[in-house]
Amino acid sequence: MDWKLIVKRVAPFIGAAIGGPFAPLASAAVSVLVSALGGDPAQTTDDHLAALVTAATPEQLLALKTQEANFAAQMQALGFQHDTDLAQADVQDRNSARTRQEVLKDHTPQILAYMGLAAWSGFNGILLFMAFRGRSLPADMSPIIMRVLGTMDALLGMAFSYFFGRSHDSAAKDQMLFNSTPINQAQQATNKEA
Repeated sequence: MDWKLIVKRVAPFIGAAIGGPFAPLASAAVSVLVSALGGDPAQTTDDHLAALVTAATPEQLLALKTQEANFAAQMQALGFQHDTDLAQADVQDRNSARTRQEVLKDHTPQILAYMGLAAWSGFNGILLFMAFRGRSLPADMSPIIMRVLGTMDALLGMAFSYFFGRSHDSAAKDQMLFNSTPINQAQQATNKEA
């Protein structure tokens, strides 16, 4: 189960802000989440947050629900009346970027996308070359290389989503599965007989 779906179910505003387009709101939502679940404020990686959410006790989830009310009031003061307004702002943000591109005919996004693709390809090519040549990376370089790869992957993902759109199908599928009720074997047998 995706931890973000659990957060959205318990605290819709916090969940929407974490997955939304506004970094300051996402950062504030993560801080509220970590505080409510008793985590370390310095640890806000996806893995740490996933571990916090999946190991949350009912009392911690209740504390998160209480923090949700405060966070929702703050978001409403900023003009987001419902958690869905954050998703709508994300759509408007992408549309305004594309409209700008149509009006100005600016080539900067394409240049940046090609540069990102070239850098990503070149860096991965070097790593593959080293792997096939039997050379290993120094152990102390591993965190730096992983950080660079993560940054390049994120940049490439942003470039692709800018030009080709971003698929929300996977998130929608996860949400439907989360909300679904499993069919037990007796119901399946009844359905087969009918």
